[in-house]
Order: sequence, then C-alpha cells, then structure tokens
Amino acid sequence: MTAYEAGQVTGYIIGIAIAGFFIWWAIRGTRGGKKLEMLAAEVRIADIYAECPQIKFGGLVAVGSVHQGRLILTNQRLIFTNPHEKRMAIHLGPMQIVTIQKGTKGPLMSLELDYLAQPGKPKHLTFTQLGAIPGVKIDPKAQLPIGMFIDRLLAWKAERAA
Repeated sequence: MTAYEAGQVTGYIIGIAIAGFFIWWAIRGTRGGKKLEMLAAEVRIADIYAECPQIKFGGLVAVGSVHQGRLILTNQRLIFTNPHEKRMAIHLGPMQIVTIQKGTKGPLMSLELDYLAQPGKPKHLTFTQLGAIPGVKIDPKAQLPIGMFIDRLLAWKAERAA
C-alpha cells in the first residue's frame, strides 16, 4: 500500500467517525430524559400533541420539529414526552404547578405553564397544539381541543390541591 492509499483509507475512517458522531449526537438529544413508564395506579385522563419551543427532544430531525411531543395528563402528574413516548422532558405533580393560563400570543391558543423545577426555581413553558405530526397518526376524535385540555388541567389541579 502506498502512502497515498494509506492517506485515502485514513480519510475515509475519519469521515465515517465524524458522521457517526453527528448521528449519535442527533439521536441522544440535548435534554435528559427517561422512557415514559406509568406509575402504580396511574391512568391517563387526557392528552394532546403539542409543540414547546423551550424543550428540545433531539437534533437533525429530517421531518417535523425537535420541539414536538405529547402532553399527557394523568391522575397523578402532567407529562411532556416525545411523540413515541420514549423520552420524557418534564413530569410535574400538582404541587409543582404554579399557574396554568390560556395564552394570547400568536394566532393559535396556547397553554402557558409556570412551575417550580426540582431545586425550587420558577420556570415557564408555552405549548401550542398540533394538528398533525409526520409519522404519527392523530385521531381528531380522541384528541381534545387545547382549550378543553386546559380546562381539564385546571380542574385536575384544583381537585388535587383540595
């Protein structure tokens, strides 16, 4: 093997290693998270597909957005997870939630959520409902409009606080 051929092989190996690193980086995501597992006696009450610009599930997404996921309300907590429910970005109990409001930003109604993170720091998230996500079939009969979801979330918080 000549020096030129050795250089070519080395270049291919380095190129494949760099491509592999970027693929790994995209799959791993930028936020921590674990797979969604329901707690004992936990039951889904409602869920909607939503987009939250403050939460990112990964990078280098070919179709759709890295900010898209499913907002799930159970009898014990509020969860935001990726559409296929393999990563949870947040899961909040009723005592962590400070305020829930119908948003007024932009042409679509949004859900404005203020909550306390684990060390007690206040945080703010904005969710906008999605009508379609590439690769995920959304049943419009099963998915509540965001206004009804917010009303159900407010009732859940009041019920759990009492």
